[in-house]
Amino acid sequence: MAVCTFEPLYPGAARQLERYSLFCEAYGLSESEQRELLSVVVKRTRQMWQVLVDNAEREPYSTLVRDGHADFWKQVEEHVTCLH
Repeated sequence: MAVCTFEPLYPGAARQLERYSLFCEAYGLSESEQRELLSVVVKRTRQMWQVLVDNAEREPYSTLVRDGHADFWKQVEEHVTCLH
């Protein structure tokens, strides 16, 4: 998830692909590893959304869902899927 938040790979964030490429280059990732990393980001953001939704009836999850965190992570998943 570090690449998702450091770059950031959020809808509307500036220069995402440029920053993502620099991040991957700094870690010496091949092109196939870069594609795989995006797949991992999609999977992890989906899991984050699922945890929030599955636990939305109890705290602290209900507050997080009410404050928009589940919607945010769903949007990030969809956004990174499009980048992928």
